[in-house]
Amino acid sequence: MKSIFQIFFLLILGVQFSGCNQEPTLQKYFVNHQNNENYVMVDLPAGMFLSFNDELANADQEAIESIKKVSVLAYPLNGSNTANYESEVAVLNKILSQEKYKLLMKIGNTTKGMRIAYLGEEKAIDEVVFFGNDSDKGFIVARVLGEKMNVGELMKLVGNLENGDIKLNLKQFESTLKKLDEIES
Repeated sequence: MKSIFQIFFLLILGVQFSGCNQEPTLQKYFVNHQNNENYVMVDLPAGMFLSFNDELANADQEAIESIKKVSVLAYPLNGSNTANYESEVAVLNKILSQEKYKLLMKIGNTTKGMRIAYLGEEKAIDEVVFFGNDSDKGFIVARVLGEKMNVGELMKLVGNLENGDIKLNLKQFESTLKKLDEIES
């Protein structure tokens, strides 16, 4: 009887270890670097910088409401951290080249470029990722987190933003950045 329990325990343990995903994720990358002095991290609820008026179409309002939070992690080059820049960009490129990230757009080359990808299904996106790098300035990664976001609707939002139909609440956004700067000083 004791050997049956041992075999059962080993079987459960084996299943748990085989189910653990050791693949690096963008979320782990953010968590591992949030307190690193070479990085700047900001988490913003969507309501902090997006506001919309009642005249917008329901689809636009739903698209805005599907955005829950934006997390930004930046690695500005300052002379003392340039040695790690290429290895950090390589790590992010490896993460974003995983099959689960669906590429929307990629422009540039190895020294300067931008990539936009998403997680989820086209009409039910959970996360949109913007990754931009410049070997002279550093890199920035932004995660737009939401619930059932729609690529087409998000692209329409960008158009409406350019037309002025959607207003950025930059005063509150700038106020938050100033407070963060004061904390870091």
